[in-house]
Amino acid sequence: ILNRILPDCDYVIENKKIILVPVKASIPEENDIFQSPQITVTGVISDEFGEVLPGVNINVLGTTQGVVSDLDGRYHVTLPSDATLVFSFVGYTRQTIVVDGQTIINVILKEDTQLMEEVVVVGFAKQKKSNLTGSVSSIKVGEILGDRPVVNTGNLLQGTMPGLQTTIDSGEPGGEYKFNIRGTTSINGG
Repeated sequence: ILNRILPDCDYVIENKKIILVPVKASIPEENDIFQSPQITVTGVISDEFGEVLPGVNINVLGTTQGVVSDLDGRYHVTLPSDATLVFSFVGYTRQTIVVDGQTIINVILKEDTQLMEEVVVVGFAKQKKSNLTGSVSSIKVGEILGDRPVVNTGNLLQGTMPGLQTTIDSGEPGGEYKFNIRGTTSINGG
């Protein structure tokens, strides 16, 4: 019974008394002896113009360990002193830095102009804008709005985009808008 309820303890029975003895500490494995000491690395991540970057992924290379920079672009991570950090952020070039015992590593990420090709997300996949047919429309709200008095989104979009029909249930204030894209019927029957 004692073996089952106290698996991490040994026991000795002397004079009808049970004496519990903690299990001897295990000897560290050979690999553990040679591991680098753990250090905490901190820093700030910014772009080329000095603007801080919140939400940057900071990963320890070769592990699943990682953190994300806070709203002020700051981060802190505990890792082996000889580890390698990988900094990645959408629209910026990925950067790899060997820690080499440093405790403060400030990083400046550069924009990746090759990643900035215009991509359109359609209902079933992502495609480059250059590969699309005429099935996608877009508007620039700043150009449309101009001096128009707009009360809601339905009012804003009315008559601005080919293939989009906006109708209102009634002429009363607060009536609901209905949006119809490319007709009222489809292959599947409406």
